[in-house]
Amino acid sequence: MQIYTAKMCTTYSSLSITNWGNVLTVANNRPDTGQFLDLASTLMDKSKFSEAIEALERAAEIEPNNLTVLDRVIICNLELKKPKKAIVAMNSILNLEPTAYQVWADKAYLHFLLKEESEGITSLKESLKLNPRNQRDWYLLGTVLMTGERWEDAREALHNAIQLDPNSAISWYNLAACNYMIGEVENALGAAEHAFALDPILENLADEWLGVLREEYDLLLEIQTMVETDLLSAGG
Repeated sequence: MQIYTAKMCTTYSSLSITNWGNVLTVANNRPDTGQFLDLASTLMDKSKFSEAIEALERAAEIEPNNLTVLDRVIICNLELKKPKKAIVAMNSILNLEPTAYQVWADKAYLHFLLKEESEGITSLKESLKLNPRNQRDWYLLGTVLMTGERWEDAREALHNAIQLDPNSAISWYNLAACNYMIGEVENALGAAEHAFALDPILENLADEWLGVLREEYDLLLEIQTMVETDLLSAGG
């Protein structure tokens, strides 16, 4: 596909484009959305994303709620490394299609990229409400919540991830970490051992806290034994 010229007039009085060696001229007629979309697609194929957005803006002036236009605006802005503008277009789509769970998820990823944790969590939760069987997104939600030290919420998300994929070693590993931070030593050790059984390499990553965890678990067992012994003595 070859493009040599592309000219747009703000009054829509003309649209000239050389395409595949043929000149398409629209004169004295208002171009429709499809023509601007075609022009944008051609420009996108040539990686001319800034020019493509100009064409898409013209299309949006004609049909501001056209989902195809908005979708291509997102693509162009991502290619231009302008995630904030992509999010604006995503919000427009979600206003029109609030059940578009993949758009919610993509929006969440961009918020996380921009270190907008709260907005990302909110968007990801909306996606998971609509598409609750997405193991990857439950795991991602759990991981993000862990970075914010929201251990209880993270554990719940990781439980959901494990229900969908019980063989995910890293989900079990992170669940162990959550249990440990919550103070549930026995549950933490159980989840950790399960993770190591699935992927022994993870045990090397846990050297720093695994030893402490096992010591605490042994101490817990000792205390339980002492309590049981004291109770038996008192009963005798």
